[in-house]
Amino acid sequence: MSIAFAHDIPDPNTVNAPSLGEARCEHDSAAGFPCESIDLLSFLALSEVGAGENETANDIWGWTDPNDGHEFAIVGLSDGTAFVDITDPRAPVFMGHMSTATTNELHRDIKVYQNYAYIVSEAPDHGLQIYDLTELRSLTTIPEILVPTNHYAGFGNSHNIAINEDTGFAYALRTDTCSGGMHMLDLADPINPVFAGCVDEDGRVHDAQCAIYHGPDAAFTGHEICINSNEDVLTIVDVTDKLNPLQLARMSYTGRGFTHQGWLTEDHRYFLFGDEFDELVFSHPTRTRVVDVSDLANPFISGIYDGPTSSIDHNLYVHRGFVYEANYTSGLRILRPNDVGSGDLTEVAYFDIHPESDARAFLGAWSVYPFFESGTVVVSGIESGVYVLRPRLPALCTPQPQTSCKVASRNRLSWTNEPVLNHRDRLLWRWHRGASTDRSEFGDPADQAGHALCIYAGSTHKLVAQFGTAPSSERWRAVGQNSYRYKDVSGASDGIRKVTLKSGAANRARIEVNGKGANLPDLALETLEPPIQVQWVVGDSSGCWGAQFDAEDIARQTSTRFVAKD
Repeated sequence: MSIAFAHDIPDPNTVNAPSLGEARCEHDSAAGFPCESIDLLSFLALSEVGAGENETANDIWGWTDPNDGHEFAIVGLSDGTAFVDITDPRAPVFMGHMSTATTNELHRDIKVYQNYAYIVSEAPDHGLQIYDLTELRSLTTIPEILVPTNHYAGFGNSHNIAINEDTGFAYALRTDTCSGGMHMLDLADPINPVFAGCVDEDGRVHDAQCAIYHGPDAAFTGHEICINSNEDVLTIVDVTDKLNPLQLARMSYTGRGFTHQGWLTEDHRYFLFGDEFDELVFSHPTRTRVVDVSDLANPFISGIYDGPTSSIDHNLYVHRGFVYEANYTSGLRILRPNDVGSGDLTEVAYFDIHPESDARAFLGAWSVYPFFESGTVVVSGIESGVYVLRPRLPALCTPQPQTSCKVASRNRLSWTNEPVLNHRDRLLWRWHRGASTDRSEFGDPADQAGHALCIYAGSTHKLVAQFGTAPSSERWRAVGQNSYRYKDVSGASDGIRKVTLKSGAANRARIEVNGKGANLPDLALETLEPPIQVQWVVGDSSGCWGAQFDAEDIARQTSTRFVAKD
């Protein structure tokens, strides 16, 4: 967040609800919050994490103790920082509060390196607070008043901080040094950062992600690359040599309001980012832009995704293929990529922490931290508190087919795709006979496991289509001792309408997946190059079943119809 107006921020003490207990998302609601496929595990109001009267929340980050796997949320507040143990996400424990270094201020930002938290603020002369997180292990009184382990005073105010955990360098952003650019710090001694240089060629840097690049641009493989959101442009900087940083690109774009923040896809081919003011200025829906960075010197906008709400976007992160967005008044939105480069994304889950409206206002969700190994996700609510959530997401297909799938012995794959008459679109994969299967291999689709149908084509095994189902007690049913059934009359956002999973002895197991409608991918089916591989996978890869159709198995292949059977 960059600019806020006093009348936009309500008195938090008038909106704090009492602590809420666990609430499953059913029939589009959890404890009164609009939702889809995200359960509320617990909630802590601002007053329960040490915030003073009339104070608000801002950034949120996380730390996992390497000794015992305990998970902690680190919550930025306008008057300091709160530390919350969420190892049991249904019973979070407020561990302690650390006061701001100088004065209270709306903006605070936190990142973690090894076992240390690094905290900056827009407050004048705040500098960098450093806290040894292992001290949380030995607190004798909970909650405690915490004090920084050390303090770095090489700058005063800072809007944000980025850390590359792979190189051990931190980047303080929009400070009162380096012309508002990147103030680089060597964290070789994590408690005693050492100034390593400036990136000041393009002025103020609002936010950044820095990573060891492993994307398609081979000239920079292994280089440390920062992609910077610079308020009016994106810049890409090679900071491998801290004394001689090199700006590779400076990219503007149409419809610009305020270039805010973004994150790389895990293959480093695309960068997704939000513009904080474009919804306000141009009155379009919540917009996510996709930048192709396969040539770092020549990035370009390759796609745009417009969400279903009108709220302002704020912070987003990419994790295990999904895009997690904190979009102010519409809360947490989770997107699944279909074709990232073109901006083809599908919203698969949401939890709206500001049910009053989706107005274009600086209220609701400030940020989200989705990186806990447990799958727990935490969201900071500006005027409310900390939401501890558990998404139930569809499985995502792996880029290449899995090699350990059970192989079916009798299969049929049929796909009808009428671009003009979308109601005739249909996909069916049917496995009637295969290896013996225990029902537990399917997980519990109603509560625990997402499932995906993955279709690969050609000698390169390119993933050409994927369809997913999220755990849902509304759509999945256990049938007898051996079967699960899924039914969604609407076909959901990816067209999957019916699924039957039946376990049993060899040649009695059965999987049938039916899709129908305009939501199926628009593919020219004659371009499906054999061999065609089909796989049905459980989200955690504990189960996988597959079939392969070679050229001689294809019975019909036109631009609108494909049939294969073995």
